[in-house]
Parts: sequence; structure tokens; C-alpha cells
Amino acid sequence: MSDDVIVPVPVYTKPSNMFLASNNLLNITDKQLVVAYIGRAVDWKMFPLKKMVDDLTVLKKTARVIVYTNDASCFSDFIGSTDAKIQLEFKEGYWGDKLAQDILCNKVNLGYAMGTAALDLANLGIPTILADFSTAEFPENYTYRFLYQASKGNLGINVCENDHTDRRTLSDIVGDFNLRAESEKSYNYVSKNHDIDNIAKKIIIVSKNSNMDLGYLSKPGALIYFLLYLLKRVFRKDNKYFGWGIK
Repeated sequence: MSDDVIVPVPVYTKPSNMFLASNNLLNITDKQLVVAYIGRAVDWKMFPLKKMVDDLTVLKKTARVIVYTNDASCFSDFIGSTDAKIQLEFKEGYWGDKLAQDILCNKVNLGYAMGTAALDLANLGIPTILADFSTAEFPENYTYRFLYQASKGNLGINVCENDHTDRRTLSDIVGDFNLRAESEKSYNYVSKNHDIDNIAKKIIIVSKNSNMDLGYLSKPGALIYFLLYLLKRVFRKDNKYFGWGIK
């Protein structure tokens, strides 16, 4: 499929890079690595963090890792005990503005997530590594990539599809890390490729070239899905981050 028919996930982009504006810009050293990981407590979203923690341990890297999740106890049990140099914190109930404020207040200087969570981190200007998913342990030789290095519309792949192209080891990333440059690349990537105003225009263009018509919605499966989505919007109307176009 060509890029001109790929419509990336839309987000409300921040008007400026909040990470750089927060004056928390520090070089990453052994005492200054603060990682934010966002993900639900399901195996395919927990294995990526487990691998990063293992790699930080091998590097003998002092790091504070803040995990924003829906089930802190489950996530903590899954990761298990860690090296004394790795400080793990698990937080529940963080989303939207509350999540953004906590990330900036804790001086996070490296984000790690997949899907829209990766966009949320990069949207703040946090240098963001895009996580891949897996239902099993990651391979020992796994390599990482930043969000802006992913192909268009790609917000995470199965770890077995990793071809190591444009990827680096975690040691290389934290060993040669320009916070300002990586922050600008992450923020600019989201602004350029996922801004909701630009995506809306692209949807209109793509829809005009679509062969789908209203008759498709008469099919039972499509109608049931549509009704369920409407019900979710009704019951979650106070959550401005649920569904497109809800502010």
C-alpha cells in the first residue's frame, strides 16, 4: 500500500514542545535517566518493559522507571525483582492532562511505549522509543528505534518482525544521546504526521477515492459495531480523551 492512502492515527498536537519549555533539559548520565513507560497490564505490553529493564541491568545503568498502567500490582508481579540500580514506580489512574503533568514534573527524559501512548509522550517533546509487542520473552539481541524512525502509520510491530534496520542497542542509545535533538525529532514527528487537522484533510481526500458506500453500514456486523461505539461514547461522555473529536 502506498503512503498516499495511509491515514495515520490523529491526535490533538501540543502548540509547543513542553519538554524543552520546562527547563528540565539535562544530559543523560548514570544518575539522570528517568524513563516513562505507558501500557496496560497485559503480557504483550509488559514483555517490552521487561526487556528494557533487563538491558538496563546488564548496562549497570542507574535508572528510575515510572510505569503508568491500569493494574500496578499485576505489572509489578510480572516484572519481578530488579537490580538495586533500577528504581521501578507503578502508577494507576493517569491519563490526559494529569498524565502529562506528572511526566513533566518527574523530569522524564526518555519515553517508551507503543500505539497512541507513544504519540502522547512524543507530543510533549519527550524523546520516545517505540516499543514492539510480544507474548513471549524478547530475543537477547533485540534492538530499539525511536518513534520518528518508524514507517508511516507504524506504531509498533511484532518483535519477530524486527529486521534491525535503523535500530540501535539500548547501550548505544543512552551512551550517545542528545536530549534536545531527540526531543525536537520526536515532537516534530507527531506534529507533522499525526496532527488531527492535517489528518482530517487527508481523510476527506482518501474518502473521496473510496469505493465504500452507505450500503456497507446495513450489514449486521458493521451496524452492531457502530451501535456499541455510540453506547460507549454516551457512557464515557465526560472523558474528553475517548473517541475522535471529543474535547
